[in-house]
Amino acid sequence: MKLTPILTGLSACLMAAAAHAQSVDKYPERPIKIIIPYQAGGGTDVMTRIIVEKVRERTKQPFIIETKPGGNTVIGVKALLAAPADGYTLMMTSSATFHTAPIIVKNPGYDPIESFSLISYIAYTPVVFVINSSVKANNLKEFIDLAKAAPGKYALSTYGRQLGTDLFQKVAGFKLNSIPYKGVEAVNAVVAGHTDAMFDGVFTALPYLKQGKTRALAVMQDKRTRFAPDIPTVTELGYKSMPDIPIWYGLVGPKGVDQKIIDKLANEFKIAMESPEVIEKLANLSVESVGSGPQALRKQITAEYGHYRKIADELGIQPE
Repeated sequence: MKLTPILTGLSACLMAAAAHAQSVDKYPERPIKIIIPYQAGGGTDVMTRIIVEKVRERTKQPFIIETKPGGNTVIGVKALLAAPADGYTLMMTSSATFHTAPIIVKNPGYDPIESFSLISYIAYTPVVFVINSSVKANNLKEFIDLAKAAPGKYALSTYGRQLGTDLFQKVAGFKLNSIPYKGVEAVNAVVAGHTDAMFDGVFTALPYLKQGKTRALAVMQDKRTRFAPDIPTVTELGYKSMPDIPIWYGLVGPKGVDQKIIDKLANEFKIAMESPEVIEKLANLSVESVGSGPQALRKQITAEYGHYRKIADELGIQPE
């Protein structure tokens, strides 16, 4: 029996394993790309740049932001999953990737948990219901009355399909003409008056509220937000059956990233999210810093997916 080929193969395997271990130990050794499945200049983009700049200070490696909007975030997800699972391509995305696209998109091509290497539950922001300042309504009841009196007249900007907005319209008994946009185009449309209303994160909505271009009628949770304490909650306004529907953000990689790399990334982002500088900058954007690790992100995805799956079933929504 000739042992030379076997020993040669074994030696090669051991050398490859040693090289991989050394590479993991030295990670990161080069720039890291972060895919954002929304347009450049939007809230996720701005937030991510603040955070990764702090991470860069410790890792000594730059982060390259690449925006890939569209398809209810599916375009960005597919780009991530096509990348090597080496820790050098990640994605910062919103909750829609995990609890909306897998439900409303036919054959999205991924599982909200099993297709990813989960790294960190990064942050969240409350959602507010805003209208263009020209709409003749001073509060939520007046707007709902207008919408009921003229079905189909009032247009709603959306970031693709938003199941929480569908649920609220059902609970409140009115119907808007939903118009999907890519990223910041949705905000621009309601600010310009091309649409009449929008459910949006406080951090995106607040600048336009302060400028008087839009008005906030309700925050979509049971407690007022510290970022805009004058806005009443849907619970206060009588819609007690409405669940909280914040926008939250997670950092993931393609499935198969080495656990040591995941742990390193989770720790670095945790340190960044606990930095007073980052907390203050995010608070100025009306974003609450979290920075919890993979298990917290898994728990968040699991709970929210089940919640939104129930909403879709109740509303009879089918994937398209």
